[in-house]
Amino acid sequence: MARPIQYVVELTAAEAQRFFDDILNPTPNPARDKTIERARHFNVKVVR
Repeated sequence: MARPIQYVVELTAAEAQRFFDDILNPTPNPARDKTIERARHFNVKVVR
């Protein structure tokens, strides 16, 4: 069986804060919602 692809992404503190604010922001954002859905589809995990 093929092994899953793993990505390591390094973010600055400001980029990480913006990333988490985007994920945790409850206001409707179709682009963000689509990205989160794709991440769930590909089983992407966010490690803090």
